[in-house]
Amino acid sequence: MRDDAGTLILVNPDDADYTSQALAHRVNVLDNLSVADGETKLTSITVEGGKLLAPYAVVHATQDITYFTFPSASPDQKTHFRSFGPGVIGFEDLFGLGDGDFDDHLVSVTVKSLVV
Repeated sequence: MRDDAGTLILVNPDDADYTSQALAHRVNVLDNLSVADGETKLTSITVEGGKLLAPYAVVHATQDITYFTFPSASPDQKTHFRSFGPGVIGFEDLFGLGDGDFDDHLVSVTVKSLVV
């Protein structure tokens, strides 16, 4: 990640400020990516080369809980994302992995083109 001055900073998932740093430097074009049950939504984004795209989810329950792909960054220290094959990621939205079905939100990623 880079700070406001453009200086490269390294933040690890087990750092105390990882959540605030990760959310401050997120690809916000994906904010509020939500759909009703059984619905789909198509969103296109461009990701700058050399970037790491690491999914996270904010669950709005009795309080907002943010889960990351890195267990050490999630409040329950669990992995809430699971691969269901090439380009398909499933998400489990309950603390402690709840029912463990990882089908609470499914995301399919397709790379349309690479520019080098």
